[in-house]
Amino acid sequence: AFKILATAHSTTMKTSVLGT
Repeated sequence: AFKILATAHSTTMKTSVLGT
């Protein structure tokens, strides 16, 4: 579960950076 959350968070951060 933690790994999934970490992956999702990482993806969100990457998306935010790319979006910005």
